[in-house]
Amino acid sequence: MSILKGILHHWNKTNSAYDTIHPETEVAQVTDWNNGIVNTLASTALGTLVNTLTSDSLLATMIQKVLTATGVKYSMGQNGYICFGSLFGGLIIQWGNTSLSNSDGGWVYFPLTFPNAAYILECSHYNSLSSAINVYLETSFLDKGMAYVRSDKSSTQVHFLAVGH
Repeated sequence: MSILKGILHHWNKTNSAYDTIHPETEVAQVTDWNNGIVNTLASTALGTLVNTLTSDSLLATMIQKVLTATGVKYSMGQNGYICFGSLFGGLIIQWGNTSLSNSDGGWVYFPLTFPNAAYILECSHYNSLSSAINVYLETSFLDKGMAYVRSDKSSTQVHFLAVGH
């Protein structure tokens, strides 16, 4: 196996002579790819792209129409969801906070009813005092739009995360 190495000659106007440059050791003199091009792209192209996509431009409108056509939608907040649409097989992830009102648990209602099925619901206890309280939580019924979660404490506050399609 042979390795081709080259030497470049660069005309130096200051001393009116050629400078010899070795590309494998003097890359900064040969090209500005290592820092210059990345900084330029990040500061100009990326900023322009973000401004274009957040505006009412034709490109932003077309991207929004493609996402809408594939079923991508979301609702951000304390209780929300992300629908990845047909690009990801209709995957939906939902989250939220709720209070289990019965003495043995309560209903958790999802922000959005799953069109096909809910696969998993994960719950964890939370309280405003941030103290460690051991709470037993168990999903005893899981449906497209709700679940029943059992608890060993009354009036338990829970965070939930549900996945389905």
